[in-house]
Amino acid sequence: MRHTHRFLYLIIAICGAFFFIGAGCGIRIISQEVPPLPDAANTQEVPPLPDAATTESVDSCQEQIETFKQKDPPKYDFLFVVDHSKEMEKYSIADNEFGKIARYYTDLKIDAQAIVISTDTSGQYYQAGCTRGSRRTIYKPNQDFIGLHKELAAMPVTEAKPQGLEAVYQALLPAQRGKESCSKGFLRKDATLVIIVVSSSLDHSPQTVETYKAALDALKDNPREQIRIITLTGPSPGGCTLSNRQVPAAPRYHKWADRPLSYQGSFCDLPWMQQISSVFASSGPASLFYVTLSRPPLPETIKVKVNGKEIPQSDTDGWSYDAKNNQVVFSHSQTPPASSSITVTYTPQCSP
Repeated sequence: MRHTHRFLYLIIAICGAFFFIGAGCGIRIISQEVPPLPDAANTQEVPPLPDAATTESVDSCQEQIETFKQKDPPKYDFLFVVDHSKEMEKYSIADNEFGKIARYYTDLKIDAQAIVISTDTSGQYYQAGCTRGSRRTIYKPNQDFIGLHKELAAMPVTEAKPQGLEAVYQALLPAQRGKESCSKGFLRKDATLVIIVVSSSLDHSPQTVETYKAALDALKDNPREQIRIITLTGPSPGGCTLSNRQVPAAPRYHKWADRPLSYQGSFCDLPWMQQISSVFASSGPASLFYVTLSRPPLPETIKVKVNGKEIPQSDTDGWSYDAKNNQVVFSHSQTPPASSSITVTYTPQCSP
């Protein structure tokens, strides 16, 4: 009888061990947060951002199925900061380039609004940080393309030295945001702030760059995710040449814009609109339309479906895989619509 008991205990121990090991081979559920990002771009409907993912796998080295859910459409506040100094007057391309930017913005299919301010903070034509003219104009997508184009390109040329950082600071001060002729109603708490600076000059703002960065960060609960800066200025270190004219590097703008999900572009790379749209359409952390996988996949095994429909692999009309950030990135034409379900199936990379 004693031997029988020992035998039963041995059987139970072995079964328990196999049960413990087997538990690791069952279905597992993983949740991950997908950070909200800004938006950009063409006439396609711009979607909301993906919700947390659910991952199912039968084995750690077998096929993974990850499902993402699109959230409600995000909100964006665009602040255009334009250099209207005598230096900018030298570039005949400016009017055409601003027209493309205005068309780009008015074609967006998102919850957005925009205002335009000048780098002139002298008060000669309008109060520092306030919109052009005697009344504030907040532009919505699909509204008043001509008005936005005019405001971007046709401000009076000023003798004052450009102070773009100070202009942004003044525009977003609480006192200014309460004035009808400045930026009242522009900055929304739940919207991502996108600041686009276009300048062929140096910044001559009176305060330190760190002061302006700190003031900007104080505007949002999560500034890393809710603030984006795009600078189209002279690139570091040596500037650039456009229309046979030298555009100096703008180190203060570059230092100010050195933050996550932002972009330091070049005043000389035309069209400007292409640079702006590429910020949000490219892969990487500034991408708008992506989902982040929980594990590195074998790229050739990835399959993507949106609402049950398979999406082709294509950089221009489908999806692509960004290995650096472990993301499936959608092109504008295949951006998942609001409330859609995104399913990514793949075989993960496993150690031998």
